[in-house]
Parts: sequence; C-alpha cells; structure tokens
Amino acid sequence: AEGVYFCGGDQWPYVQVLVQGALGGNLASQVISGRNNDKQSVVGGTSAGLAILGKYVFSAKWGGVDSHDMLQNVANRQFIQNGHTAIVSNVLNLELLTNQNVLTETHFTDRKKASLDLSDHEVFRLGRFMEFLGSIYVEGGAAKGIAVDDSTALTIDKDGYCTVRGSKAVYFTKPNPTGFSVQVVNPMPGVAFLNINGMAFRYWLPSKQQFYIGKGWDNDPVATDHITVENGVVTWLNNEPYF
Repeated sequence: AEGVYFCGGDQWPYVQVLVQGALGGNLASQVISGRNNDKQSVVGGTSAGLAILGKYVFSAKWGGVDSHDMLQNVANRQFIQNGHTAIVSNVLNLELLTNQNVLTETHFTDRKKASLDLSDHEVFRLGRFMEFLGSIYVEGGAAKGIAVDDSTALTIDKDGYCTVRGSKAVYFTKPNPTGFSVQVVNPMPGVAFLNINGMAFRYWLPSKQQFYIGKGWDNDPVATDHITVENGVVTWLNNEPYF
C-alpha cells in the first residue's frame, strides 16, 4: 500500500487483529514497510490509531483509564490483571518509533479528557502518561514518550525528521540521565502508587522548523521541565507545562 491510516475509536480491536489475528504482527513487513518500486509507504493515525503506532501501546484490553484512575491506584483492574499490565509492544513494528522505544499518547490536553491528580490539580492525560511510562520500567523495559494534543499532528519523514503542525503542541518525555527512579508503594492492600522521579518533559509548538526525532528529547534549559509523581500527585520542577 502507498498509505495506511488508522482511524480513532478503540485500540484493543486493532491490537487483536494486528498482533493476535491473521496478520500475526507482520503488518509492517507485509504492507507498511514493504516497498513498491522503491517507494516507502506512508502511515498515520488519529486517537486510537495514533495510540498503536509506537513500540509500546496502551491496549485498553480491560477498558479505558484516565489520569485519576492511574494516580489513585496503578493496580486498578482496567490496567493490571493477573500480574500483567495493559501495555503491549510491537503492534506495528514501525522502525523509527520502535528504535526510539516510543510510547505514544493522544488527546493530551483535550478538555473532554480532563482529569485531576490526587491534589485536585488538573493534569489532563499527563498523569496516566507518566504512569504508563513508569510501568514499563517496573517491568524491566525502557521507554520514551511522545504525546500529541488535539488539533495537532506530528509528521516524521523517512529520515526521522519531525514537523509539528496544527494549533497546539507535541510533548516529548524521557528519563533524566541521572536521578531517575520508579518505585511502587503500597499504602494499603490492593492499592499501589507508582512514584516517578526525574522524568524530563519538553514540548514543541507548531513550526516550519524540522528537528531530528532523537533531538526531540534533548534537555533544552528553556523548553524542558522535570516531572515527579509522588503518591498520586504530579509536580514539575520549573514551570507548569504548556497546558
């Protein structure tokens, strides 16, 4: 195919078909990454269709969660059952995002997705995004994040150069080189806080300027903040993020 576009809705049916179904996780090699007359296919998605593009994917296997759900108890049954989280990997095996160990997030500051942390501060999807990333580290993985606002798009060319388009922002987050840690705290049976220290957080506004995907996470002292999650409360070191 010259192009494949994944619509919004629910990412779990995508995961079922692309990983567990007849395609057997080989869509990227069969369709997307295949070349026709030396031409690379274009791949895109919105909402659930964006959620499945990264190496790591929140599958929504047991239903959706918001930031408050995750910050209140990372062991909630919509995220963890029988010792397994709802995070899966390598749904599409898109080379650029897989090589960068990316987890994507959608509707990042959409008012319709508004959600509070345990101090009643509005964090939109930042809280669940941090908890998703932290859970990957708890399970022995390593991940970086790209979150996209509504009315906004991130385009990446075949060489890995990115452009932010639209009206809001795209957010890149990764662990700091020093001082990063994740810790599971159990204040009572059946309840778990996933505390995260030292997550770098940077946003990019729409611009004609391109940047290499690997540079998206660079620690620019003006544009980069540092996120901490402790016992269900999200704080940032310098300034409140773009939202």
